[in-house]
Amino acid sequence: MNLVKRVLFEYHTFLMKMALDAPTIPSTKSNLSLFIDVEILLLGLNAMMVLLRVVHFFIKFTQLKDVFVCDFIKTVKICEGDVY
Repeated sequence: MNLVKRVLFEYHTFLMKMALDAPTIPSTKSNLSLFIDVEILLLGLNAMMVLLRVVHFFIKFTQLKDVFVCDFIKTVKICEGDVY
């Protein structure tokens, strides 16, 4: 749950910065309306969960004591494939 709170806190900070920049940067106003859209937020968070799972798997794997360089490189490629 702490991870979700942190992501939402960072997202809130991001939105506040965009709102402050909106009067001076024209393109920020249109982008801000997209970031405030709840459906886009849910789709983005859903996509991020895949990335976070892959990063978690990668960190756990690299902490094993018997990991060789070839295993490490292969795992990086698998993680890249999962993310894409």
